[in-house]
Amino acid sequence: MLKVQVENSILSKKWYSSSHLIQKYVADFVRRNAFLSFFEEELKTKTATFLYQWVDSIEMGATDALRAELAEAGFMRSGQSATTTSYTHPDFPLSSVILKEETTPFCSISLRVNSLGDFLMSNTIHTWIDGSPFSPFRRACISKENGIFVYAIERRAPFAQKPGAQDVNAMSRYVQCYEQYQTRARKVYGQEEQDALRNALFLAEDLVQDIGQDAAASVVLRSEVQYWLRKNYAGQFQNARQEALGLGWQNVTSLTFRTSRVYFADTVRFFEILGFHPIHYSWQGSNVGFGTLTMEYHPNFPRIQIEVDLSQEEGQQNFADRTLEEWGRPGQIGFWCGVNGQSLLGAGVARVTILSNFEEMEQKFAAEGFAVGGNENVHTNPEMWHTDPERVQLLFESKLITREKKEELLSNGFEGSTLGFFLT
Repeated sequence: MLKVQVENSILSKKWYSSSHLIQKYVADFVRRNAFLSFFEEELKTKTATFLYQWVDSIEMGATDALRAELAEAGFMRSGQSATTTSYTHPDFPLSSVILKEETTPFCSISLRVNSLGDFLMSNTIHTWIDGSPFSPFRRACISKENGIFVYAIERRAPFAQKPGAQDVNAMSRYVQCYEQYQTRARKVYGQEEQDALRNALFLAEDLVQDIGQDAAASVVLRSEVQYWLRKNYAGQFQNARQEALGLGWQNVTSLTFRTSRVYFADTVRFFEILGFHPIHYSWQGSNVGFGTLTMEYHPNFPRIQIEVDLSQEEGQQNFADRTLEEWGRPGQIGFWCGVNGQSLLGAGVARVTILSNFEEMEQKFAAEGFAVGGNENVHTNPEMWHTDPERVQLLFESKLITREKKEELLSNGFEGSTLGFFLT
């Protein structure tokens, strides 16, 4: 069932509890493991992020006290095997706690990275990688001390916890699907947008059939972040810092897509094919005039947010499965899409939101000339993109902009994408 969020409230008491609980466990591990202590400082100084923000999972021996602590903080069971039970929090992204039923003195912590090879090389760590390239789950043990095992993990499936072997054909199919998605049609105009979006739906179905929903969702998320990076300078600045430690973008909590009203249903359907499902919707108020639909695959994967122009009446109802008619004149989101293109096509993601040490990040970004604003949704100011003359001309011919506005867009450009910060 969808949760209504007419007022945009991100932070709750239980959310704080979940964040602080993960931090508490990580702090205990840091005290007992020298590598974790060293790497925690590396992250703070080089990337302006905290160690706990890169945690994929923490594994400990099960006790009644731990179960009660997790329940009180709002964690819920998300998976179970013969020997383990997994817990995730609905509002704290990406991290899970795994309790082992057998008695053991050993605990483990797993850190998410984009590529194990890049991570190990960047940190000059010589160790064995367990699991085939491009498989659902791979890991490498990077430290063992005082009963704390530290792993770096590469994840393409949310539920996988054990490395697996894949044959060459499976690896080849994944690479082919990745490239097929990267090279799909994006730069289209007018009525061509409808054809390109329908082809994107067919492609999503093909990806799921060829490599499964988990890998298909991973392909899309990874590709869309890379496409966003190509014209977001704030993202490129942060990317250089995170790549210095070989991390990639595994601290992303959400990707925000913008769509014209007429393409809203197709955009939602695209992510439903990949396995995402709506979890809540919000309306930003009459002064802004658009709504946001949030979709989730699994807490271990970033969420999808879809922004679309809505009337007050539409925004206060469940609009997840609605087909929306185009307005005579577009609102804020529709105009953004008219100038830049649809997010699923030429424009790309409107905002990538990451976990970070926000106070430190804000200072670093300000020193580089990147302004940061917003209240609860904190983000860099939008990039100013060069406008596409053909797209601007279409707006003018459709009588959606004046000649003066046309010249302004061509001369000054228009606001594009942002980098967002998930407050922790």
